[in-house]
Order: sequence, then C-alpha cells, then structure tokens
Amino acid sequence: MKSPPTGHFIIFYDGICVLCSRAMQIVLKADCRDRFRICPLQSAFAARFIALHPLPGDTEPSILLWAAGKWYVYSSAILHICRHLCKGWPLLCIAFLIPRRIRDAVYRFISRHRYRWFGQYNTCRLPDARWKTKLLTDDEYPESSSGL
Repeated sequence: MKSPPTGHFIIFYDGICVLCSRAMQIVLKADCRDRFRICPLQSAFAARFIALHPLPGDTEPSILLWAAGKWYVYSSAILHICRHLCKGWPLLCIAFLIPRRIRDAVYRFISRHRYRWFGQYNTCRLPDARWKTKLLTDDEYPESSSGL
C-alpha cells in the first residue's frame, strides 16, 4: 500500500452516516490549510490501513483521525480536527477542558443514535467533485509492498 501524502491528517468516517458525511463537507470547506484527507470506513483502503495500524482498544468508529502516526478517537478526534480548521472552529477546543470521560460519553451517545436521528445512505456517500483530490481512494493508493 502506497503511503498517503506526508504532512496530511487522515479522517476516516462512516460513509453511510448522514451526520458523518455532512461533517466531512464542513471540514473540507474549512480546511483552508489543506491539512486533511478523508476516507470512508467502508473502503478497502480504510480496511487495509486499519489492519496495518490497529485501532486502540474496543473503539467503535464513526469518525477517526490519524495524525502524526497516532490515532485520535471519539471526542478527541473531533476536537483535534477542529484545532486545525480555519475561522472559528478552533474555539471549540475549549471543550478539552471537559474531562475526556464526559466528552466521550456524549460522543458515544450521539454515535449510537446517529442513524436514527440523522439517517443513513444506502451506499457510501462520497464528497462532491470539487473535493475529489482530498479523498483517499484505492485507485490512488493500491496495495503494494511499500507500507505506510
């Protein structure tokens, strides 16, 4: 598997979740420094990447962040993403003052109910054409022996 571009963070998201897909549209619009690449969890690329870099513990993914060789999960993933966006998004990082256990409980609660509250697509929803360069696809990163 060829390595993703260096200097970029990878956001893995639930591509059939309406909430997660809309969140990715917001992230891509606010990514004025071109920091992020995105990948649906349902893709072969995500499966291979996660197999090479196992998730911590019993993580139930909906949105994950891979940055600087480390996984960020649950509320920490969301807040680390916000930290690197433009406009007012970094202000949300004040939520780091809330204990992680509480932040993650809220995250898990929303995650468990996301399909019922926001809906889901029948197939993985990909970003519109203007964001294609930020989408990590199996075509761009085919399996190879180079590792990640």
